[in-house]
Amino acid sequence: MDKDLLRLNAVSRFKHLDADIKKDLDAIVDLVARICNTPVALITLIDDDTQWFKASKGVDIDCTDRELAFCNYTIDQDDLMVVEDTLLDERFINNPMVTGGSHVRFYAGSTLTTKDGHAIGSLCVLDFERRVLTADQLHTLRVLSKQAMNLMELNWSFH
Repeated sequence: MDKDLLRLNAVSRFKHLDADIKKDLDAIVDLVARICNTPVALITLIDDDTQWFKASKGVDIDCTDRELAFCNYTIDQDDLMVVEDTLLDERFINNPMVTGGSHVRFYAGSTLTTKDGHAIGSLCVLDFERRVLTADQLHTLRVLSKQAMNLMELNWSFH
């Protein structure tokens, strides 16, 4: 079976989460935003054409087009993706999230990887000004992304 099709099947397992797990994920994004001192934090799922926000702080939408998603690049990596200044990164310099009304200037994301090895989304933080995270902040982002994935896996195992 096609690798991307397997990944998309894995994403579909987590599209519908129980309310209790959603509260826990909301607590994780709140915590990571506080620790990283950013106004925005998200837990995202990336399907075929949409980036879904399963938990969020600092935004009032629940999805974006996949082609605009910074997390679309994060899921292609095994570790963190950090963009300290989006205006200096070729991948994002013309992105409407950077050039348009949102003015995203900083992004850091840690891949959400299922136990069976599929990158389904990320835990990420964003800011509207350039930023550098400390080693402790980056470590926290990694650890909390694993905890978010564990919660999502646990929720799915009960269905």
